[in-house]
Amino acid sequence: MAQHVITLEDLWVQYWANGGCAKEEELDAYLNGVLEPDAFELAVLGWALEDLAIG
Repeated sequence: MAQHVITLEDLWVQYWANGGCAKEEELDAYLNGVLEPDAFELAVLGWALEDLAIG
């Protein structure tokens, strides 16, 4: 079974399409636990991941 790979760039583009405000570097920091997103940014990130996983 092939695995679906989501790149940081793909995630960031989908995140922005869903209303996210962080720059790509900030998103990377969220994903690596360096920065903590607020509740809205976390929700948008979740939506973007769902969109990419389904698509």
